[in-house]
Amino acid sequence: MRYLVMADNHLRSDVPICRTETQEEWLAFQEEVLQFIVDEANKAKADILCAGDLTDSPHLSDNVMSMFLRVMAGLKGKFYTIGGNHVLPWRREANVFQSSVGLIKALHSDKLIYCDSEEHVENSRFEHSHRLNDEITLVHTLTFKNEDDVPFSVEAMTAQGLLDKYDTKWIISGDMHKPFVYENDDRFVINPGKMTIQTVGEMNEWPVVYLIDTTEGLIVERKLPHDPSKVSDEHITRKREKQAELESVLEAIKSGKMDVSLDYVKNLF
Repeated sequence: MRYLVMADNHLRSDVPICRTETQEEWLAFQEEVLQFIVDEANKAKADILCAGDLTDSPHLSDNVMSMFLRVMAGLKGKFYTIGGNHVLPWRREANVFQSSVGLIKALHSDKLIYCDSEEHVENSRFEHSHRLNDEITLVHTLTFKNEDDVPFSVEAMTAQGLLDKYDTKWIISGDMHKPFVYENDDRFVINPGKMTIQTVGEMNEWPVVYLIDTTEGLIVERKLPHDPSKVSDEHITRKREKQAELESVLEAIKSGKMDVSLDYVKNLF
């Protein structure tokens, strides 16, 4: 079987603060990327697997949800997805029908399939998993490739930890936005990362999806449409400048260089 695997699409109507597009451009770009994914799946005669967080929040605007459904109507295979911490209200599987992805489950479609997950909570880390078949498990939980990659004091899994916990050959993971492939003893953890860049911390990552052939044991990376010039850290620079201005004013007040009184107009001036 062939699958195109992705995760963390984080579909949303509002423009992330780090992006320079207008709202109309941002919506069009998300549609462009989704269409690219569907076209790649169709060319490969593959189903699409989404390892969670299809949407950025539990309640997606109607125009973005209808755009997703419209694009997926052109998929020749099937689309499978699980929940995730951004998708499910209060991060609980029981609340799926209070979310936009609950519409996929309510449709009972043979083509668009919401997969109910087993739910676990480890300290602050939520884990949702679904055994798709004897070969593949979908997991949404914060996972890093190696122990050394896990930030200090962060509750997370490692790729090997997922292989130890689940017994399928292929594990598709979501929630960590940096893509990686981990292999051990002919078993694999594939973490596709994020569909679009939405934070400055992801600026150095090029979004990808992976095409896997479980019969041949092949993994092929496909780069998604992405224009680095559309991502900017200018908002951080502006914030730092405003903070510096505020600090200079406070310092002037403390040092007595600025005359402060109970007169609002005088202070404002």
